[in-house]
Amino acid sequence: MVYEKVMTTIPQTLKTERLILELLKRSDAVDIHTNIDENIVKNIGGGAPWPYTKHDADNFIKICQDNLKNNLCYDYVIRNYKTVFIGIISFYTNGMLGYWIAGKHQRNGFAFEALISIENVAKRLEFKELWATVKPNNTPSINLLKKFGMIMTNEVSEDNEIILRKIL
Repeated sequence: MVYEKVMTTIPQTLKTERLILELLKRSDAVDIHTNIDENIVKNIGGGAPWPYTKHDADNFIKICQDNLKNNLCYDYVIRNYKTVFIGIISFYTNGMLGYWIAGKHQRNGFAFEALISIENVAKRLEFKELWATVKPNNTPSINLLKKFGMIMTNEVSEDNEIILRKIL
């Protein structure tokens, strides 16, 4: 289900205790290109190429902007209050979540904090559930989503990824 009211009510900027989440802009391509690594590409869906070039980052931003314009997905850059790039979190209007955190910032609770921020928006918009797909060998992400309150289902995505769900 796509939530029609999302386009007019979702904040362009979200703030947490340590983080600022802002809708992606073209200028974020440099940070994406600089911070993405082979391990991240291996674990994210969508068949991202490796090596990941600045051109790939520019194309990713264009796709994100098209998705935003068509009310399909809201992609946020995650930064700390010193404006240091930490990662990306995506909030699809069908309730799906996706994220990646730059290697040097992993295991600091940033993804969890960003997920909570998106969950708060989803609750205000009266979403019934959130869900995510994860590669079966991505144990850190599976553990993070379980900590966030998602439950593994018996479902598998078209890409043979595990589907986890959280009822709101």
